[in-house]
Amino acid sequence: WRPAGTAGGWRLTDSDSDSGTEGSGAGGGWGAPHADSNERITALRISVTMARPPGCGYTCAMRFLAKIEGPAYTAMRAVVGFLFLFHGLQKLFGWLTTKATPEVFSQKWFGGAIELVCGVLVMIGLGTRFAAFLASGTMAVAYFQFHQKEELANWHWLPIVNKGELAVMYCFVFLFIAARGPGKLALDNRLR
Repeated sequence: WRPAGTAGGWRLTDSDSDSGTEGSGAGGGWGAPHADSNERITALRISVTMARPPGCGYTCAMRFLAKIEGPAYTAMRAVVGFLFLFHGLQKLFGWLTTKATPEVFSQKWFGGAIELVCGVLVMIGLGTRFAAFLASGTMAVAYFQFHQKEELANWHWLPIVNKGELAVMYCFVFLFIAARGPGKLALDNRLR
């Protein structure tokens, strides 16, 4: 007895001519026929285990996640843009913050304008690559200029210490969006 690979899984076949060489099929053969019935039962159990339909348990969950990759990416892009635009609203209009707004046309004011405009563009998927790339660069500048501040002592270069984690995260998420593009549900796709 040996398992023979088929398109739908595994099945047992009776092979009197098995000479101990590898058989054909997806899984190969088992070698010479088994001498006693216990070994035949073991071979049957192994084959039945192999006959389970594909996509059970962990594999099934991973296949499901792979199927929703496109919608998940689109949701991530929209949510990241939505969250980012609020940083611009805070800086430009003082909305939902107690901090004072920066002077018009100052560096922080331009940073707020980029956050607001790029956040909206990334959220709706319009000019996505350019907007995300600009936002990524803005966050890199924000990290090195306002968080890291060229201080290396006392672990200050680590984002967890200098409170720059959000800037680093935005920087790399926007870089990924710039490299991957808008995804399926985006205005960029309608303008092609």
